[in-house]
Amino acid sequence: KIPSAETFWKSVMTATNARATELSREIRAQLVRYGLVEEDGLALVDDNRAGVGDLIQTRENDAKLKDSEGRMVLNRRVYRVTSVGEDGQLVARRVAGRDSDGTERLAGTITLPASYVGENVALAYAGTVHAVQGRTVGYGGYLLVEEGMKAGWLLATEGCLPSALGGRVRRTNGTTTVTDGPFMETKELVAGFAIL
Repeated sequence: KIPSAETFWKSVMTATNARATELSREIRAQLVRYGLVEEDGLALVDDNRAGVGDLIQTRENDAKLKDSEGRMVLNRRVYRVTSVGEDGQLVARRVAGRDSDGTERLAGTITLPASYVGENVALAYAGTVHAVQGRTVGYGGYLLVEEGMKAGWLLATEGCLPSALGGRVRRTNGTTTVTDGPFMETKELVAGFAIL
């Protein structure tokens, strides 16, 4: 079964904007092949194209452009394209996160004028670690590790054991205490490390 465009690609992280642009192009080509996004589309600032179904990001704040809920366009805000105007406009809905079952939640609708689209809109399938920070996704692909190892600035990475096997170390007034897991479920957990 082929997934929908909303669930096919989540977030791919890479070291550079140039690589993110290349990966976004490759991901979009796959989505077009599967018939999940419109092949034709408008030219974007990153030399990619966006059509109905594509995931895009705005690249410049613009207080004059607001969605149907009154939220202004912000740098790196992510939208799902719902229609393409003949005059070069993109109509899109703001991606507001994911429901508990992983379904993409869409919010306010915005019409981005042709002048803004050509100069300030890029595909959002891949980005640098900083660009995708704060996105709520079902999973992510992390190419930074591979690129860092090849470039020589990343020495090692490793995942941690499950929290049930972990311990909590605290140092208070010169006294160290260790509390064994398992621990209550948390939204934040150290899942691994990297040595640069």
